[in-house]
Amino acid sequence: MAARKKHNGRTGLIAALMIASELMLLVLTIMWLRSQYEATKKQLNADIRNVFDRTETKITDSVVGNMVAHILKSMPASQFTKNPTVMTLHSNSTIIPDSVTHTQEQATGFIIARQATDSAALQATDSLHPDDLINQTMRVAFTKLMGEHGSGTTELLAGDTQLLKKKFTEALAHTYPHITAAWLPEKNNSEKIFRYRSANNRMTVQLTGYHYYIFQRTWPAFAFAAVLVTLTIVAFVLAYRTIKHQMNFSVQKDSFISNVSHELKTPVAATQVALEALKSYGALHDVTRSEKYLNIAAWEMNRLRILIDRVIDNLQAGTGQLILEKKPTDVGILLREVTQALQPAFAEKQMDITWNIPDMPLIAAIDNVHFTNALYNLLDNAVKYGGNKIEITLRGTNEEIQLMIADNGPGIAREYQHKIFEQFYRVPQGDVHNTKGHGLGLAYAKHIVQMHNGQIILKSIQGTGTTFIISIPKSNPNEL
Repeated sequence: MAARKKHNGRTGLIAALMIASELMLLVLTIMWLRSQYEATKKQLNADIRNVFDRTETKITDSVVGNMVAHILKSMPASQFTKNPTVMTLHSNSTIIPDSVTHTQEQATGFIIARQATDSAALQATDSLHPDDLINQTMRVAFTKLMGEHGSGTTELLAGDTQLLKKKFTEALAHTYPHITAAWLPEKNNSEKIFRYRSANNRMTVQLTGYHYYIFQRTWPAFAFAAVLVTLTIVAFVLAYRTIKHQMNFSVQKDSFISNVSHELKTPVAATQVALEALKSYGALHDVTRSEKYLNIAAWEMNRLRILIDRVIDNLQAGTGQLILEKKPTDVGILLREVTQALQPAFAEKQMDITWNIPDMPLIAAIDNVHFTNALYNLLDNAVKYGGNKIEITLRGTNEEIQLMIADNGPGIAREYQHKIFEQFYRVPQGDVHNTKGHGLGLAYAKHIVQMHNGQIILKSIQGTGTTFIISIPKSNPNEL
């Protein structure tokens, strides 16, 4: 009991360490996923903000270009040079001969063509170089433009808000079709993530539906984290179960060694006493007394042989070295032979045995030696742990033979039933050596039944008794 408590304490500590490790891993995983989510969210916000800024800049450049073109067209050519020159502005991108293209990054381009009034001569005056002419022209135009609209060109967007909404919505739908843009009134122009304010502070756009793209970019990280956490949980659970099983097996093995040592000591001591009585008290000259002591010695040696054989059979069954020699056998006859061998034990405990065995033969291909030992173990278990009644029932169907051994003992608690066929396992009943088994009989019986392509089932209700049901394939009676 003390050893079991010690092992339980160790397994509890191991479980606590495993749980703590898993919780720490889970916390770290959540923190990592959160950082991945926030980084992806910020990057997506920056990407969409860049689309908004490019769209706004493009519209601003377009508006400014159109206004400059309008001013240039309205200004007389004599304002720029002493020689009259016709200044022509083209808003398209086609370059005509003798044209100079003025470009600016992110801006709409336009072309200014300089043509002399005399068709026979197409040359610049000596007073101004062509590049200086263009620079002077643009300075004059922008000076006039700034004078009309103030110092900020962003005010030019005041009349183009609808165009900005249209172009940004189109650009957004092209790249991020699942995101929806909602335009807010001027009073809601506070800027935060996924909310952008125009340069002239006249409009603010709020985006929704961006979580789809965040998930699209981060799902590999979430999948990796889920697999990692799942694998570690499974590994910890399997490791804990293995450790707990090994510790329980160690406790059962130690208990088995302690109990079997007592069982080995008993027949040896009894035999030694009988032999000393024959030697010391002159029993050799008394035939009756000699026969009594020799019978005691023979009985104890036979009990010792059975115990050794049981241990060897279990070892062979566990390592797969057990080889069966099956042959057609009448299970009813075999069952009667086993119960006949146990008559002294039945009589000693004054047990009431009920038989339900049909007269017709029930044939199965079995190994007589090992199947007999399996039945012996089941009946011996009923004698040791059952009450004063045993019911033995044998019946056959078209495909199988069923054998039921039921007793009216205290039964087996539900929490122990799934372990009853484990090697070295014994239902806790206290340290009573004369009724305590070795934890080998039922494990051996189950293995032998399974090697006969059958199964053994336990049915027990605590306080009402226990029933073992064996089912094995049926053979043709003509094979006997």
